[in-house]
Amino acid sequence: MMPSRPLIITGCPRSGTLLSARVVGSAPGLFLVTEHSKKAIIPEDTSGVIDSHLWWQGFEYAHWDSARGRPLVETPLHDAQRIQQMRDMYFGMAGDNRLVIKNPSHLTRLDILDEMFPDAAYLFCVRSPWHTIQSIAVKAVTKGSFLLRTDRNLNLPADALLKAATSWVEAIEIFEAASDASPDNWSISRYEDLLADPAGETRRLYDALDIGDEAAVARAALLPQARDNNYHLIKTLLRQSPHRDEVLDLMRPACATYNYSLDLDALPSSATGFHLNRVKKRLGRFL
Repeated sequence: MMPSRPLIITGCPRSGTLLSARVVGSAPGLFLVTEHSKKAIIPEDTSGVIDSHLWWQGFEYAHWDSARGRPLVETPLHDAQRIQQMRDMYFGMAGDNRLVIKNPSHLTRLDILDEMFPDAAYLFCVRSPWHTIQSIAVKAVTKGSFLLRTDRNLNLPADALLKAATSWVEAIEIFEAASDASPDNWSISRYEDLLADPAGETRRLYDALDIGDEAAVARAALLPQARDNNYHLIKTLLRQSPHRDEVLDLMRPACATYNYSLDLDALPSSATGFHLNRVKKRLGRFL
């Protein structure tokens, strides 16, 4: 029996791929694999493996970060034998269940995924640029993490704001090129829509992705929860960055297409609240 159509969930890092994966992965009969090492944040992933590690160990890369033990550019070198081995491994883990793989880095390797899973369906996640870019910038400054690691980003100046904005824009450009080439293979999940109408948006996603389970819709609709946002960091970075105008020009076309505002003035911002929240997160690690 041929395995059911795999589903690949991807998008810019920090754009809501985790929420979409939890909504999708809560349906029965699906086997979810993600790049998260802390599975407690995504209990629907019972695979016991870290998807990124599978790729880093399974392929060769042209640009490698020896200090961190990961690629500087996430696109592997083509290797037909390793592609087949990876395909067999994924289907072996999923068994009779439908395979669902969530990893933002998969945007950088769509050609290889198309060869690995020629019948795959794809879900692209998009989120407000300012929230996404701020979240990337925090991690980029402290850990060099959560950037979309591409050749384009690798060759940019070492500016967290510019690299974060480029990640958001390039993710959308990759999605648009792929969905234009194969429109029937791609669906889109907008983070704000999941928060505004959890049940309706979950049902729409399930219909688009051929997941037929009304009880699962009700369960998944309980997952999205609105959070207070504080845009202090991104306002500070934008004000201080020598690349401010370049960043705004870079973002303008995608913001217009997806109806996101470039105007930061109306967004909530509190330096005190921002720093207190970071202190709470640090303390939480030791409690």
